[in-house]
Amino acid sequence: MKKITLKHFIFLAVTGLLASCQPAEKNWELNSPDNSIKITVSAIEEGETSLVYKVDRMNEGQAQAVIEDSPLGIERKDQQFSTQLKFVSKSEVTTIDETYRMLTGRQAECRNHANELELTFENEQGSPMQIVLRA
Repeated sequence: MKKITLKHFIFLAVTGLLASCQPAEKNWELNSPDNSIKITVSAIEEGETSLVYKVDRMNEGQAQAVIEDSPLGIERKDQQFSTQLKFVSKSEVTTIDETYRMLTGRQAECRNHANELELTFENEQGSPMQIVLRA
């Protein structure tokens, strides 16, 4: 059986600490299946951590803003989910591809083809807020 020396122990401890000190993810992006639309959610720290989102339309490789940085959150009487949010998790990107029929209109059959990403945050009280993005 191999002995763990003090040098090995210190190396493992330092490696573990460095891995746990990695900065938290601050930007999350989602592209549409054809890469024509990009949604970006960012955590901004200006005194208090808050979320903003923006939507860009890609045109010949250049991003054109459809929606500039806009606040993302909700405030209720009992709790607020607009500042002091802590990132908890994100899902894998899933592809949605479904068709449906309209009862009236020029185009009877419509297609919903999008990518979906779910982000989960917690407020100061530990209550979760889930944001579902589709592009």
